[in-house]
Amino acid sequence: MYVYSYCIECKYTVVPKEILTNVKHSFNVINSDFNSPYKFVLSDFYVRDNKMFLDIAYVTNDATSEYLQDLNKLKKGS
Repeated sequence: MYVYSYCIECKYTVVPKEILTNVKHSFNVINSDFNSPYKFVLSDFYVRDNKMFLDIAYVTNDATSEYLQDLNKLKKGS
């Protein structure tokens, strides 16, 4: 499974909705320009204490796809 977690400290106040829109757009651009059957997916995103947390999945196998499906089920249940 290929999932990467990042924490980015922000010097200024972060507006999560704006950041999320920009990140999603960037992933769309990357996935459309990337000449591969695989894709990058933002699997989790949140901002706390001016730190931005991102989990990025590189979907190359069934295990990663199943992990993302499980995450979606959990998000819908909460």
